[in-house]
Amino acid sequence: MSLRRDRSEPRPLRPGPGAQNANRAPRGRGQRRSRVLLVEDHPVMRRGLRLLVNLEPDLEVCGEAEDAKEALECLCEQRPDVAVVDLTLKTSSGLDLISRFRARCPQLRILVVTMHDGIDWIRGALQAGADGYLTKDQSAERLICAIRCILAGQQYLSPRTAQQLKEHAG
Repeated sequence: MSLRRDRSEPRPLRPGPGAQNANRAPRGRGQRRSRVLLVEDHPVMRRGLRLLVNLEPDLEVCGEAEDAKEALECLCEQRPDVAVVDLTLKTSSGLDLISRFRARCPQLRILVVTMHDGIDWIRGALQAGADGYLTKDQSAERLICAIRCILAGQQYLSPRTAQQLKEHAG
């Protein structure tokens, strides 16, 4: 049996797939869902993040991007409330993108979701303007909690990330 590559995986869409999904949990009258922009270069990760976010009654994916250029276009077109950003993108730096997001849209909340757990990555992201930092080995519940936390105006650091910062303070 031969394996064939599935070429049906769509490129990042604007608005995000499933944004009008009628099967979502109902929300209260007049409540606006917070809009989430996903910036992740791996299609499988983007899809998983989209599915997790769109299951929440108060959140919706409004756009997706695989690099900085697409992310900046989505920022202008979709006006998200929060961006979930990976630090290593195929053609650009997530750290540079965070700084550019901050310059263009100071009120945007930014959550880093990455595989990098080194102190230099953490400090770099926070210095660039990230509001939260979460590694990809965390639970789905922690991801949703982090998004809600930064949307409420608070900083979010996973316990391990906070411990690393404490150990390297100085």
